Amino acid sequence: MKRSIIAICGFAVILGVILGCLLYVPAAVREEEKKFVCIINPGQTYWAKVRTGIEKASGELGVYTKYCTFERFRLEEQMKLLDAARYMDIDGIITLGEPQSAELNDKIRQIEKEGIPVVLIDTDAEESGRTCYIGSDNYQAGWIAAEKMAEAAGGKVRTAVFTSKLAYANQQERVNGFCDAIATMEHAEVAEIFESDADKIKIQQHLKELIANDQGINAIFCTETASTLQVGLFFENNKNSGEKILIGFDDEDTVLDFVRRGIYTATIIQESSRMGYEAVRFLKEYQPGQKQEPQIYTKVSCLTADEAEEYLKKQGRN
Repeated sequence: MKRSIIAICGFAVILGVILGCLLYVPAAVREEEKKFVCIINPGQTYWAKVRTGIEKASGELGVYTKYCTFERFRLEEQMKLLDAARYMDIDGIITLGEPQSAELNDKIRQIEKEGIPVVLIDTDAEESGRTCYIGSDNYQAGWIAAEKMAEAAGGKVRTAVFTSKLAYANQQERVNGFCDAIATMEHAEVAEIFESDADKIKIQQHLKELIANDQGINAIFCTETASTLQVGLFFENNKNSGEKILIGFDDEDTVLDFVRRGIYTATIIQESSRMGYEAVRFLKEYQPGQKQEPQIYTKVSCLTADEAEEYLKKQGRN
């Protein structure tokens, strides 16, 4: 028993030291600038852009930001970082919500009560009592995708929806927006919703079954990057699978190439960098007691082949 207690205490000390190093703010910085801790998940293109926005705002607005990451949906990692941040001399926290996690909502509510404003990006959780959500209106994103699909199909749509997991709030909101929009259309229906867990093999296998069974599906909407990439690769490599209207999500380089080459009709793009920038700006300007906007939506738009080239030029990615 004593050994177990000693081991647990030792682990707690080591964790405290590691987090202390991660969140350490030099004294010179503490005296001159506001300090924010950014606790978000790493990821690839999407989260790299969020980080770019955070770092740009940090430089332009004269604030100190410490960037700490955890693997998405590893709530225990996120909770540990939030706990560590509570005890640092900081002026705000930027992280992402998960409305279905009562534990995370309670933690954010506790931090807010201690006088530390929390800004959520990517996924909102109003129940957490966060100071503000800055990010896409995911419901609107799904609605926009449905409208573009119906336009491309001449109004006659029988579609499949590929999503990672409906338990994830942002995915559920996109699916809801898409399905609600389709429901308003006379000759449109959602034939199936497939949850892939972002598993490449599952996506490829399901696509083979979908084509083989021929349920009259003439369109596919992908609600996130993983399924967008895999569906695009499938139709690129199986050109005899029939014509399908494909609407993807996000602007990963390969996805934009699919759009440019006509494999995808369009992809839904978000202002990922602006989310990070505006989160830092909001916290810098934040004053306790002043009325604040609880939600600030960044732009969601639909990018087609005609617009892809110009979009790449503006981003310096062509």
